[in-house]
Amino acid sequence: MGQHFQYIIIGAGCAGLQLAKALLDLPGESVKSILLLEANENHQEKSWCFWHDKSHGYRHLVEKEWNVIGFKGEGVSITRSIHPKSYQYINSANFAKYHFDYFKPDKRITVLFEEVLEVTSINNINLVKSANQAFEGEFVFYSHPKIMDKSISKPSVWQHFLGWEIKTEEAVFEVDKAMLMDFDLEEEQDVRFMYILPFSENTAMIECTIFSAEVYDLENYEKSLKKYIEKNFTKNYTINSVEQGQIPMSLTKLKSGNVYNIIPIGTAAGCIKASTGYSFVRNMRNTQAIIERIKKNEKIETKVTTPKYLFFDLLLLRVILHEPRLVKTIFTRLFKNNPIHEVFRFLDEKTSLWQDFRIVSRLPQIPFLKAIFRR
Repeated sequence: MGQHFQYIIIGAGCAGLQLAKALLDLPGESVKSILLLEANENHQEKSWCFWHDKSHGYRHLVEKEWNVIGFKGEGVSITRSIHPKSYQYINSANFAKYHFDYFKPDKRITVLFEEVLEVTSINNINLVKSANQAFEGEFVFYSHPKIMDKSISKPSVWQHFLGWEIKTEEAVFEVDKAMLMDFDLEEEQDVRFMYILPFSENTAMIECTIFSAEVYDLENYEKSLKKYIEKNFTKNYTINSVEQGQIPMSLTKLKSGNVYNIIPIGTAAGCIKASTGYSFVRNMRNTQAIIERIKKNEKIETKVTTPKYLFFDLLLLRVILHEPRLVKTIFTRLFKNNPIHEVFRFLDEKTSLWQDFRIVSRLPQIPFLKAIFRR
């Protein structure tokens, strides 16, 4: 048998780091030992953004926030204040550094950079096998679904993107406005928009974001970025840094996930919202739900979403796959015909049935009716 730990967390990403810190912050001596396993010691830097009020546990890591958001769609350009919320930016490398620095003086947590090959439960003993050794864990949390199900196929839809942080010679950006979606592009066969995070009047992260069944070659994004920047801002700019990624837009089945105290978190628990790709706040909520269960000595059972919102996400994913050109119309109607705070509540999965009805009734009906019967 391997070394024994009370808690084993597989994956030192957004979800795993949040959970490890939250466990260490529990009162008294309830947490005796934690093993945090991460396959890759070299952190891939990402931009994590989310809308939230100005009080939360990671407020001190917010490096930039915007009080106004923008949207451009079919013949409309919308600018909305989101006070008292703001759109907030956290750099993932700084997020990781903060947590690893937090862990260093605490002897209860061990951090190892090793790839996990297998997780099994034999005679009520949970075994985690890495390339070099094995460990026992009373509770095992895993963030990647393939840890427990090697047969998982690729998702039907990817959100994939390439972002350039650029510096311009002149002041061209609106510093207090984050552009969530700009569909004002040349016609494409996919769902494609630009996403802009201005850090100053002459520096911004501009991302070409695409929803489609396949991920593209680098040249595809670069062509769109170059055209967009030169059309809307300037031809005189330098690229300071590049950010690239792909997010699976998958629907996680509703279940507690607790089998022999082997429990999904993060992506494996459905913390990436299937229709938008946002996950940071969902990870915070799921972490808090787990901690509350532990405090009450209850079985850890968490549900990140509900059947209602899974159904809404399923329909949108089907529209993206089968009628991608209509997605621009859907998002245009969503932002144009609804108060921005109601849109955020809907995307946060906090709306009532009456609010859902009002929002959905203001969207094109036929694509969603057709999507009900698609497979």
